[in-house]
Amino acid sequence: MTTTTLHTVFVSSTYHDLVQERAGVKQCLLSSSCMPLCMEEFPASNFLPIDYIYKMIKLSDYYLLILGGRYGSIIEEEGVSYTEKEYDYAIKHDIPVLVFTHQHYHCLDEDKRDSSPTALEKLNAFYEKVRSRKLCSEWADKTELERNVLLSISRAKEIHPRQGWQRTPTHDSEMDIVESNKSRDSLVKINEVLRQENNALQVDLGAQPLTVDIDGLNFDIDCFVINQENKERLGPYKVNLSDIFRAVGVDIFREWQLEKEIFRSDIIAELGAFDGIENFKLTPSTANEIRFQFGSRELIKIDDGKTQVGADIAMNDDSHFSDLFRQNGTKWKLTTLGEKYLMALKNKK
Repeated sequence: MTTTTLHTVFVSSTYHDLVQERAGVKQCLLSSSCMPLCMEEFPASNFLPIDYIYKMIKLSDYYLLILGGRYGSIIEEEGVSYTEKEYDYAIKHDIPVLVFTHQHYHCLDEDKRDSSPTALEKLNAFYEKVRSRKLCSEWADKTELERNVLLSISRAKEIHPRQGWQRTPTHDSEMDIVESNKSRDSLVKINEVLRQENNALQVDLGAQPLTVDIDGLNFDIDCFVINQENKERLGPYKVNLSDIFRAVGVDIFREWQLEKEIFRSDIIAELGAFDGIENFKLTPSTANEIRFQFGSRELIKIDDGKTQVGADIAMNDDSHFSDLFRQNGTKWKLTTLGEKYLMALKNKK
């Protein structure tokens, strides 16, 4: 039977200037079968704050750092921010670290960046530290950050596999089944709470209703494929996202379709970007990228046939999620907005 693995990810950043970004990152992690650990959700404890943080980091499978325009609250006796201490602790204890640095943090709005010379000096030094130690992924807006997180966590699982938390659907007793269902239901509830918080946050900040932007997907992404004949990984191939959506959209117009059918090589190959290879499949990172781009714009619905936790399972025969994917049959369907967008693309001259 299949074993599902959930990984814990400690999310580290300043808070008030990155509320929206943190909410989006948490959603990305949940959709990638990860459980985000965030300081704002920690319970009351007898531990000192930094000691409790260290405890949580040490229990984490991965450490994720988001750097914006603020250095953060400083531990007075040390002159170092909580965020930097968290980072140093993760490095010291060999926790795989994923770092996301803002491309233009000096140019952010005043309420999202430090203005005091002392804070700026410490922030600049922190940026230099992380960029010198680890390969960082840069971001300029919330959407780009979420996309990079989704891709990075997928790659981290491949490059730095961690034990995580495993639940096997083979049970020895009725009590095991009950406890397993409770765990699954808890994850679903957490996912729903985060989704509601994110929606409420967008309303509070005056977010405008999503409308059809005909050029919203009019850019190229790097696609990688696996040649099914010799299992060779090929790419990158530059493919326009609008063309991908136009190619697969008809199959999911007003009816559910299995993801493995949506990504059939004969459909994707019509885009003419893959050197004439006829029998191939998209790599997990490419499938995640396409799914994220469509899902983040609310163009598609995703149903894995069982639960929304882990709905974004990539098609990867080498992955421990592959059997779960085949059993549950992850499906896509266009949303109302997706239907409008597809029709707009079809009518575009």
